Amino acid sequence: MLDAWQETALFDERERAALQAAESITRLPDPLDRVYAEDQARAVLGDEAYSAVAWVAITMNAFNRISITSHHPVK
Repeated sequence: MLDAWQETALFDERERAALQAAESITRLPDPLDRVYAEDQARAVLGDEAYSAVAWVAITMNAFNRISITSHHPVK
């Protein structure tokens, strides 16, 4: 369901804010859209939880890029 998180009611407000923040960090949209999305997420999550989501998203993106560029086989 993560691919369709915006179209489902399965996620609560905090989960949706975290998903929005992670998606914004991953996709790096237009700077104004990114700032708006991140500000919205921060308003719901608070600074500490937003920072945790940001670090997790950044770390996952880094590992994915390392795996992609090293042609690591997926099992």
